[in-house]
Amino acid sequence: MPRLQRLAVVRNWSERHAHRQIKLAEDEEGRLWLQLDDLRQWMPGLPKDNELALKHPEQVRLADASSHPYLEASALVWLTRKSTNAPTLKLVAWLESSVLAPARQRHQWADYQGHDGMAKYRDVLPANVEEIVRSVEGAPWWKLERDPRFWVITQGHWSPLNTLVMGFALALLAMGAANWLEGKTWDVENSYLFWLWAAVVVTTWALVWNGAWIVGAMRSSARRVGEGLAPWLAVGGLVGNMVVALAMAFAVTTSLGALLHGWWSYYAKGLDAVSITAVRSASGEVTRLKIVGDMGVGSTRALMSALAQHPQVRVLEITSPGGLLTEGHGMARLALQRTLNTEVSGACASACTLVFVAGERRLLAPQASLGFHRSHRLGEGFSTGWSSVDHFVANFYRTRGVPEEFIQRALGTPGWDLWEPGNERLIKAGVATDEIRSVDGSVPGGLSATEQKEDGDTSR
Repeated sequence: MPRLQRLAVVRNWSERHAHRQIKLAEDEEGRLWLQLDDLRQWMPGLPKDNELALKHPEQVRLADASSHPYLEASALVWLTRKSTNAPTLKLVAWLESSVLAPARQRHQWADYQGHDGMAKYRDVLPANVEEIVRSVEGAPWWKLERDPRFWVITQGHWSPLNTLVMGFALALLAMGAANWLEGKTWDVENSYLFWLWAAVVVTTWALVWNGAWIVGAMRSSARRVGEGLAPWLAVGGLVGNMVVALAMAFAVTTSLGALLHGWWSYYAKGLDAVSITAVRSASGEVTRLKIVGDMGVGSTRALMSALAQHPQVRVLEITSPGGLLTEGHGMARLALQRTLNTEVSGACASACTLVFVAGERRLLAPQASLGFHRSHRLGEGFSTGWSSVDHFVANFYRTRGVPEEFIQRALGTPGWDLWEPGNERLIKAGVATDEIRSVDGSVPGGLSATEQKEDGDTSR
């Protein structure tokens, strides 16, 4: 091989194309060079180094500390002008969009001429190069030029405006999916674990895509400044992309907050469903269910199963510190559907109160306590204002005849605090209908005199 001259290189760098690295160099005259060994990753039939050096002596040079020669970009275009090989055509198309086009803009060339006027790139590259690639491969358009760094948006080859348009378009799909899933928040009776996982998938998609969008915007802005764009325009484009990307990611996570909180409670915290025990009357019939424990995922389905096994149940006796409001509401719906009575003889807080107020008759033992507060969801902490979940809960309280003043006081209590009004206030507000009493006076855990009589009639 003839002795190769060494270039006066102003910069060496690497790019990535089709999952592989390619080394490039730029000389003092602005000419672009590509390492021959790297080119053979896509062009195994490329002539040997000594053949190229003899045939194109001005287009083969040394451009780094190694002895591996580089080929000038225009020579590569010339050599591939008649190729119909798909990887080669893809490489040439990538070279134009990612290397030569930015070089033309940076040096304000009308075209990249190349040394000795070998060939103008635009005169050589077929205008329908992508159609040729598709016809050769038989591949659909969306499979062209995939990039492992979460598609090409992270490369920053697009302008800030194009990055914004593409980022927004796919982020909008995640928002649409999140809005649809939000409607499944309260559907705890049917495939609820599926909806929890769907929320996790959509949220992950939104966060990863929007993160890639921001990375692409940063790289795009940096590239455009290097190509001569005014820095203030590049910074403005970057800020615009970041603001929109972060806002859309926040909107997705907020709308799916209740589902994500349910997933976290079930899989991370291990919050199980309530424990339900059938209580038999003196006649041997199961007329009440005793519900104890946290209202985790599956509580509504557990109550559905218990009611299906004991259709004669008339009373739900609840002791629970709360749990998921979605499960509390699901259990409350079942109580409404069957016109069940509810009783509390111990502590009933947060989501538990939804089940209690769903009762036709709502009885409290003298030592019972009901606790109210605002909701809190994963990623929100204990918010200072009402969330969409709080508004939903407030509307449910209203349908059960709870006064507005009481609702405002109950949901005005922060999520880290607990408001426990006394039995007298609860009965006066209509949240409870009466205290549990026996015929001969107040007995914790007993029925009111009227309830006892009705229960006895039913048993007979």
